[in-house]
Amino acid sequence: MSEYPNFAPSKLATTMRRLRWVLGAKTRRVARAWRYALGRTTLTDAYDIGIDCRDVTGDYPLVSLDVDDVLQSAKDRWGDVPELKAYAESAVRRVYGRWSSPGHELDGAKSWAMDLIEEWAKDDGLDLEDGWGFGREEHAEAEGAISTND
Repeated sequence: MSEYPNFAPSKLATTMRRLRWVLGAKTRRVARAWRYALGRTTLTDAYDIGIDCRDVTGDYPLVSLDVDDVLQSAKDRWGDVPELKAYAESAVRRVYGRWSSPGHELDGAKSWAMDLIEEWAKDDGLDLEDGWGFGREEHAEAEGAISTND
């Protein structure tokens, strides 16, 4: 038995806690909007804005193409080359803007992003050593990717 068996939070205390929580959430949202308006959005802000927008639009994607995931695959394949991060960011942005597929969306999109990284690195004179042990055609076949020449 509790030391204070008849103790229950007062209605005023409960209301004050709820008001403090609501005002804190609103203040954080206004601060996030202000940073967005000034072009100083943080990574956390971007994720929070995405969640807020998702709830409004009712769009709940089940898979997403992620720069970090593509970058890790590129590092696994070609090693820790400093230029890979910029290539991965550009490749994911390009694939996201142009991708359409009837199935295997994530595998195919990721494979296309990897192909773009390889192509752009070659255009820049960067020789990436393939650590997966096979060439582009074999990789695309192994991944089951839909090949595009875009």
